[in-house]
Amino acid sequence: MVNKLKKNSKDIFIFLITFTIFIVSLVIFGNNNSDQIWEYGFAHNILQGMIPYKDFNMVTFPFHSYLCAFILKIFSDKYIVYLILHAILMSIISFLVYKRTSKIYQYLLSITFLLMVGAATYNIFLLFLFYLIMVFEDKKGNDYLIGLLLTLSLFTKQSVGVFLLLPTLFLNNKSKVRKRLIVIISISIIYMIYLMITKSFYDCMNYTILGLLDFSNKNGTISIFFFLYLFYLLVLINQYRKKKKYKYLYYIGFSAICIPLFDFHHFFVATTPYILDMISQLKIENKLFLRIITIYSCLTILYVFSFKLEGINHYIIEKNKNNVFYLTREKYPNTIKISHLVLKFYKENSDKEIYIVGDSSYFISLDNQIPITKLSLILYGNNGYNGNKHLQEMIDSLPRGTFFILDSLASSKQHNEEIHKHI
Repeated sequence: MVNKLKKNSKDIFIFLITFTIFIVSLVIFGNNNSDQIWEYGFAHNILQGMIPYKDFNMVTFPFHSYLCAFILKIFSDKYIVYLILHAILMSIISFLVYKRTSKIYQYLLSITFLLMVGAATYNIFLLFLFYLIMVFEDKKGNDYLIGLLLTLSLFTKQSVGVFLLLPTLFLNNKSKVRKRLIVIISISIIYMIYLMITKSFYDCMNYTILGLLDFSNKNGTISIFFFLYLFYLLVLINQYRKKKKYKYLYYIGFSAICIPLFDFHHFFVATTPYILDMISQLKIENKLFLRIITIYSCLTILYVFSFKLEGINHYIIEKNKNNVFYLTREKYPNTIKISHLVLKFYKENSDKEIYIVGDSSYFISLDNQIPITKLSLILYGNNGYNGNKHLQEMIDSLPRGTFFILDSLASSKQHNEEIHKHI
């Protein structure tokens, strides 16, 4: 045992340093990331006995949410546990990248890039699954296991998981294809049975499949990143045509994470596998240039931290052990004031129906242990096919005297101004 630890001491040291970097990034410097809070909220809802799609809306398949709920159940239903879980996932991704590199400067550059795109969301979990798939593909591993990882990708984010099946469909070995498809089809059937039992089949299809039409219409944009994405696809297709390596098909499949938002964050997450691959192939012989690159990487990591540090003095560490945001920096004086006002109003009117509506409604509801509903997250494209019409009908059907607490500040381009005006 001692000899094993000595032999792997370098790897253990690298992993611990990496984990520390991501803990600092996500927990200490992280603050008020709406996507993270929404996705933590989904796992929290499941722990409260709520059924995805039937009791609350989400636009992706639920594996990531169920996994997070399982971890929260084991340890504690706290936001900090959710953040630590994703810091571990990012550390494992980084370690897998480290094992594919041969030089420390390659690893430092990789960490720098991962810090820029890292967030505690299902996108990072997808990247984690992606690298596990690549590890087993490289080792020509068990096809049933690869089929399982592909299935988990599909049930984490359907629009990406479908495209990650591309390399399997291009395989000439029918036996390998059959083994993978057996796992994918079997688990899909089990999941459909679960949806039937929970009477959430239609709602699931509506939010995750049919709702994509609304999502694309409302959120699809033609920006510089749209054209960069098209260029990136052409590069990958050309690389595959020349080299016939399956990894380029996986890069193409994973790049679907960019669709349909085409913004800065999603574009750089989409290109992460290819960029890290390029970094791992980077060879620097000049010792002076090598020192410059190493110093530059360390300074960039510090810069990313300093960028996240900007304004951190405005954020307050939650010290109430009973609050889900315990020991995290998600609050500042104004949000605390608003949250307290909402809770006061909610208690004073406990005999009425009250709905908190807006981009920060999950945060306020979680902070005050107020029940979450389908009106808690009304972002454009998150409400199924023809979603705004159905939301308006739902609102109109509520009894007279119903109160709505509106958060009219837009925190994202998916802010649903139409429903706010309707209310």
